[in-house]
Amino acid sequence: MAERKWPNATGATSTPDPAGSPSRRAALSRPATALRTLHGTVALAELGCLVHLWRCAVTRRRDRLLTVATGALLGEGVALVVGHGDCPLGPLQQRLGDPIPLFELVLPPRAAKAAVPVLTAVAVTGLAVLVLRPASGRKPLSAHTELCVHPRGVVDGHVAHQLIAARGQGERDPSR
Repeated sequence: MAERKWPNATGATSTPDPAGSPSRRAALSRPATALRTLHGTVALAELGCLVHLWRCAVTRRRDRLLTVATGALLGEGVALVVGHGDCPLGPLQQRLGDPIPLFELVLPPRAAKAAVPVLTAVAVTGLAVLVLRPASGRKPLSAHTELCVHPRGVVDGHVAHQLIAARGQGERDPSR
């Protein structure tokens, strides 16, 4: 049986590795290498966002980086919906001559296919934990808690009533 050859971005052929897939070290064009690097960097940044989301959910800490991390993860979620569950960079990656999906560079094919659904479930669960566990030192907002606008931002009804009572008694606003 003749050995299979795989074309790469330059038109040259490479021999498959022992697993039968194109060699992971096949020569890539400059654009394909740049996209692979960018794609990997984005993936690592999003894993960092996922770690920070869970750290904040568990410790009940809230910070500006959490807002950025949540926004990045929600943006990736929208991209996955647009791509019907696949990363939208995949087709571009293939057009540039990079036939190996990003997760298959570091995971076996079966695990790589499961990575997106598993990471999506981890992100959705983390967001749910974040919402259900309020920031430390604050009581959780329930469906019956009214929100009031205050010069220092939106506060729940309990804090608003304390502020109103303090003003009515001539006391200084406790939030200042």
